[in-house]
Amino acid sequence: MPLASVVYDGDGGARRPVALMAVRAQGNTAEYAAMLALLIYLLGQRSSAEWVSWVMVGVTASRYLLVIGVLASATLARPNPFRAVGALGGTVLALALLFCSGIDVVRNGLGPLCFGRGTTHRP
Repeated sequence: MPLASVVYDGDGGARRPVALMAVRAQGNTAEYAAMLALLIYLLGQRSSAEWVSWVMVGVTASRYLLVIGVLASATLARPNPFRAVGALGGTVLALALLFCSGIDVVRNGLGPLCFGRGTTHRP
C-alpha cells in the first residue's frame, strides 16, 4: 500500500471498537455534564416554574439519547437518529436553561445566588 493512500485523519468509516465508542460517549458527556448540572441545580433552587422542570428532564433525556446514539452506531461517519435528536435536543434545551437563568438573574439579581437565601445584602 503506498504511503499516500493511508488515512491519518479519522477512521475512514471503519467499524470502531466498543471501548473506543464508550470513550467517545464519555468524553462528549464530560464536556457538558458540569455546566448542565450547575444550571439544573441553580434553576432548581431559584425557579418554581413547572416548565423549567420539564426542560431539565428533557435536557437530561437528550444527553442519554446522545450517548445511546454514539454507543449504538457502527461508525460515527454515518448519521444516527438517536445521536442527532440527542445533540439537537440537548443544545436547544441547554440554551433554554441558559436563557431562563439569565432572565432570573435580571429579574431577581444575584443576591440568593451569591450570598445565600437568608441575607438581605444585594450586589
